[in-house]
Amino acid sequence: MDKRLLFRLLFVPLIVYMLCSIGLHIEVALIFGVIYLAFILLRGKLWRGVDKAIEKHLPFTRRWPDNAQKALLVAMFIVALVILKQSVYFALGLAGIDLQEAIMSAAAG
Repeated sequence: MDKRLLFRLLFVPLIVYMLCSIGLHIEVALIFGVIYLAFILLRGKLWRGVDKAIEKHLPFTRRWPDNAQKALLVAMFIVALVILKQSVYFALGLAGIDLQEAIMSAAAG
């Protein structure tokens, strides 16, 4: 197993513990933990998917310098990740879980 992936996976319980220690309800902290875990595990698939989409739909970028190709790939990956994150938060909102309200109430004390 990749050491960086293992480090990221071991970091998730620490994040959940820190969220609980600042006063966030355990259910909300666990939801964040699951979301972080899903993002960590889906990161590679999302990166490859964005790379394939760029090669398929933007073939003219092959003539670009390597740095420009990498910058476009990173930008598209960030956009895809934000869309995925907002979709998850929207789905949780439809299920009646308002993460922003839970965070603000925990921050207020």
